[in-house]
Amino acid sequence: MTTNDGNSPAGYLDRWRLLNAWVTMYVVGADLFIMSPLLPSMANALHVNVDSAGWLVSGFSIAYAVASPLMGRISDRYGRRRTICWGLLAFAAANLGTVCASSFTLALLSRIFAGISVSAISPSIYAAVGDAAPEGRRAHWISIAVSGLLTALWTSAPLGALLAHVMPWRAVFILLSAAAFVLAWPNLRLWPSSKSAGGRASRMRVPLRAAVSAVSPMVAWGAALYGLYTYLGTGLTLNTSLSASAVSLCFIGWGVGAILGNHLGGWGADKIGIHFTAIASLCGMALAMWLLGLGLSGAMGGGVLAATLCLLALVSYPFQPAQQTRLVQWGQSTKASLLAWNSSALYLGMTIGSAFDGYVMKHWSFNALPYAGMAIAAAGAALSLIAQSAFRSDAAVSAA
Repeated sequence: MTTNDGNSPAGYLDRWRLLNAWVTMYVVGADLFIMSPLLPSMANALHVNVDSAGWLVSGFSIAYAVASPLMGRISDRYGRRRTICWGLLAFAAANLGTVCASSFTLALLSRIFAGISVSAISPSIYAAVGDAAPEGRRAHWISIAVSGLLTALWTSAPLGALLAHVMPWRAVFILLSAAAFVLAWPNLRLWPSSKSAGGRASRMRVPLRAAVSAVSPMVAWGAALYGLYTYLGTGLTLNTSLSASAVSLCFIGWGVGAILGNHLGGWGADKIGIHFTAIASLCGMALAMWLLGLGLSGAMGGGVLAATLCLLALVSYPFQPAQQTRLVQWGQSTKASLLAWNSSALYLGMTIGSAFDGYVMKHWSFNALPYAGMAIAAAGAALSLIAQSAFRSDAAVSAA
């Protein structure tokens, strides 16, 4: 068990572990989110249109979602440190494959391999953070790791746009490959060996029914939040009178709210309770979606809309660290498997949300999207209550 004394050797180790987790999650997140501004250049170099180049993103995401449960199982069986290290080395190799790709097919294969590699890294990082966290601060620690990914979400696209003007797109992937290769060493050194946990996990399994119940709220959360986010830029540009600077302000508001909400969720889960924080966040999301819908119908100004989006993110993102923390608590020695299922559930939710909100936009309007999100978030709160009830007993994760 680590200590909370920041001046002790354990305290210094804690800070290095958290910094390492944050940077690692930022790098793997940047690899996905930086793609959008690079796609036109990549499409031109690989002799395909931009729509086809979009499969470079989709291939990564699908591979991540499909491979995550298997990689979580490997992490539980063979240890977090080993899985993270090999995942980072494979991730570095995958990005070098993208650099060297001479055709669209080879580039797509490299992105699929990158997605599989990241599916080994992310759940293992969260599980390692949960393993190492001091008593009563587990959710706060996980929220710090998550904030690396969230920072990548709203900084990588503008960073990618800048880099696209100052260097070839292949150089961007060289930088990402180098960063992953360098990060393998601190991840190997900082995380403890988990041979005993891995031996126990090899005899444990997560029942499919329990896993589905546990991660079902994440499907709803991802569908409600990222379904709206997918069409936010297009909707604000085409369906409002906002200027380009006002639209940018809206995204900044969302990003600030996401970071603050994530840390608020870590604090709330530790101090108030993981179940209360998760359900309160989903209910708050539903209410904020309703307010956003009213505001869009009333043609609110850019500043008020940015504040409303900041509020939406602020009340929505506490769910993520609370959900991950209760999976760590429920999972015992199979926490990486549950966290991996949770990652797959998030990508499934994003896919469902994008498809559903696209249908809503086509048949109604952009202004209807917050109301669709409100309904999905309310369903997520109900699923969260069901999941909590299903996991009251330690029998949720049983011996094989």
